[in-house]
Amino acid sequence: MPLNTPIARCQVKIQEACGLGMRTAAQFICTAGQFRSDVWVIHDGRRYNGKSMRELLTMIAEHGEQLELEAQGPDAEAALAALARTVHPRHS
Repeated sequence: MPLNTPIARCQVKIQEACGLGMRTAAQFICTAGQFRSDVWVIHDGRRYNGKSMRELLTMIAEHGEQLELEAQGPDAEAALAALARTVHPRHS
């Protein structure tokens, strides 16, 4: 993305009892793939590519933990709204 492209951010709490497991990660990646923006997930000070199953599965995020979602691109706000709902279904 060009350097002057705005970055959108939001925080969500993991609601799944098993944390961010394979099913939720797959839904997240599928949703992220529908958008042109770059997507990142920040957890415990590390940044993970939100469109990479391998990277998301290396992130150990448990029930109740906070994630920061970050998107950069032309549809960043829409991407974050949809992605937040995959992690926290009641997120608005």
